[in-house]
Amino acid sequence: ASITFDVITQITPAFDCGSSVVVDYLGAGHAGGFSNTPRGRAVTFQVGPGGCDSTVQCPGPLAPEFLPQRGFWYNALRPGNGLDVHFAPFEAGLGIYSAWYTARSNHLPIWYYLQTLGGDQLLNDQVRTALLKFTLNGDIVSTAPTFEVIGSAKFSFIGQSRALMTWRINGSTGGEIIEFFDLDAGPVDDTLTDQYYNPAESGWGIGLHRQGDQEFSAIYFYDVNGEPSWTVVVSDGAVLANDGDAALGSFKAHCPGCVWTPAQILLGGTMSRTLNPDGTSVLDAMDVLIEGEVNIDWERTNLPLIQILPE
Repeated sequence: ASITFDVITQITPAFDCGSSVVVDYLGAGHAGGFSNTPRGRAVTFQVGPGGCDSTVQCPGPLAPEFLPQRGFWYNALRPGNGLDVHFAPFEAGLGIYSAWYTARSNHLPIWYYLQTLGGDQLLNDQVRTALLKFTLNGDIVSTAPTFEVIGSAKFSFIGQSRALMTWRINGSTGGEIIEFFDLDAGPVDDTLTDQYYNPAESGWGIGLHRQGDQEFSAIYFYDVNGEPSWTVVVSDGAVLANDGDAALGSFKAHCPGCVWTPAQILLGGTMSRTLNPDGTSVLDAMDVLIEGEVNIDWERTNLPLIQILPE
């Protein structure tokens, strides 16, 4: 099928009159998937004739038309992985930080971290992030994880609860339409919904999404080989009490751009925590032991946690 559409383009004052602007075709997202072929330059145009005068009509960047929902997002037609989306003031303006809970090509779990860097910011309902892969070469108590930039991602928000997410990972491109993981008819609890971590063990953490009487949590950390892995709290979604153990499970899921296959859950852990109404938290105990294709041995006790960006 084909479609005709208009594209509104902003030209920054850095462009000289007569400069060429190239618009590349990244891909097209739709409900059933994403197409990134054909690739190449779709449009090339010139900014005015040579020797013209330029006038700045917009004195500064436009404020976002809306602020997207914070919390977990996913592709409802391809469940099994997703990401928690949060906004924070960065050097250039309002940006994003997020953990992307996904899988490798062999379906084993992996997480990437997405964060706006440099001059990127939420502008015209779009934001670009660096795509970081973390590795732990030692014990988390005495060794700081290292990271490498393996690509980038871009969010084009269609509304508060819907977006086209595109990415480039090690030179390969892809994308999909994602939506807000709406847990409850009530509003998101902005005081509690965030990522939690311990400053002395930076490099792993817990993403928590509280909405109405429902809650969803995912934990990003490392397997026995120091490679990034993750689990989720397995429950019926009801808000967890501050006593007792919650079951944890790891997932074998589909990788970015891969053919979708139903996720397989691998149970093997428990977590208990104390979460206060003001957002302060203590990880009372976490014990994950999964052996086989997914090989995790992760234990933590009596660990104070703070939010990355307290409300």
